[in-house]
Amino acid sequence: MHSGWADCNGKSLLHAPSSLPRNITNLDLSFNSLVVPPHGTLLMSFPSLHSLNLSSNALPALSPAVFSNLGALRLLDLSSCSIAYLHRDAFKGLGNLHTLLLRNNSLQELEVPFFLPLKALFHLDLQHNALVSVDTWSLQLMEAVPQVRLEGNPWVCDCTAQPLQQWLQRRQAVQVTCASPLGLRGREVAALDSQDLGCRMKQRFPRGISTTQQIAATNSNSPGAQAAWPPLVQRLGGKGGHHLEVFAGFATEKLAATTPPSGKGGRSWPYLVGFLVTAIGISILIALAAKCKLFHKNFASYRHRPLPETNSIGVLHATTSLLAFLSSPSTKAR
Repeated sequence: MHSGWADCNGKSLLHAPSSLPRNITNLDLSFNSLVVPPHGTLLMSFPSLHSLNLSSNALPALSPAVFSNLGALRLLDLSSCSIAYLHRDAFKGLGNLHTLLLRNNSLQELEVPFFLPLKALFHLDLQHNALVSVDTWSLQLMEAVPQVRLEGNPWVCDCTAQPLQQWLQRRQAVQVTCASPLGLRGREVAALDSQDLGCRMKQRFPRGISTTQQIAATNSNSPGAQAAWPPLVQRLGGKGGHHLEVFAGFATEKLAATTPPSGKGGRSWPYLVGFLVTAIGISILIALAAKCKLFHKNFASYRHRPLPETNSIGVLHATTSLLAFLSSPSTKAR
């Protein structure tokens, strides 16, 4: 040991030596067999310790507040420790930590709250773990960390990786590559787009585009719907065709949204056929209802009230005139 530095690496230690002076600033305990206590702290209090190297010890899990008595710590090296799980309070008390090295471990996911105590964190190394994805909240917390290394993890590049892809693009990160699916293996995550990741984007149409044009555009992504709707619209025509056309747009959009990607969900085609048949049946009913309404309207316009009895009025008038003529003086003189 020399001026503030204690080198205890490779000594098969189960615990840190109790004889170490409390005023040391750097401690190397790498390549030992340290045992993490289930409760309490790993080391005795070292109020001046700035650097702690625990790499290459078998530490599969870190218990809560295991470093809480090392408030002055600036660098913590936990590389190659077979860590598979980090308790949310594992780094409690390390508010001054600047560098955290977690490379070459077995982490499959990040317990989001473990970032919260690390207010001063500048460099986070998560290279060569077993991370396949990272949630949006973790990415938001890592925004405050200037340097984050994520290379060498088996990232799954599907639509759930879009937040990671956007995060890497903003940080201009390179060498973070996909492990799966096979078609994207080896490609940089930041260089992908939503289409590469298989994300379905909701199709929007500008104002002024007719429903027929929208259906035609949507049908380009759904061959089954493309074959089914236009002939029906064309045969029915008129107002009924228009109602069917509107419903066709809605049903085609739903059909396209529920159609599984190619190569997957081969057993779900009966459900799609059933949906299509049901939608067509409902559309025909709507069209017939519209035509019946038009028929009733036309029928009502042809109704007429009974005409006045003009013949009876004429006979009455003729009779009155005849009586007046017969009662006149000239007629009596004759």
